[in-house]
Amino acid sequence: MSEWQKTVSADGTWYEERGMDEPFATYYRLSEIIETSKDIYAKLAACEETYKILPKYVRAELKECGNLPDTILCRDVGIDLYLRLGLWTKARVAINKCILAGVYEDNGQAALDYFNRYKQTAEIVLD
Repeated sequence: MSEWQKTVSADGTWYEERGMDEPFATYYRLSEIIETSKDIYAKLAACEETYKILPKYVRAELKECGNLPDTILCRDVGIDLYLRLGLWTKARVAINKCILAGVYEDNGQAALDYFNRYKQTAEIVLD
């Protein structure tokens, strides 16, 4: 891993991040879009790209730091956006991708339970 460096984000604040080694650079670039974009579909597109590299990112993060960050935006934001839009299949696929990448401490059981309750409630309300 390269040294930490000072980086200025889109809103003018600065933060420190690791150098531009992959998969960290791509993950952080996509996370910036997920976090700052006002366009829900741009956020979802960035989440979809992140899911593709998530297993590699998780392995590298665990090797480098020994643990994962508390916030993983494609997991925390992407799945929620799919649920809000009623895109059940996409939400379920995203949860499964996160499970396979190993980003849940409980192997995704809480996420699956939440998904099932959310979908069931939405379907009752819509009926």
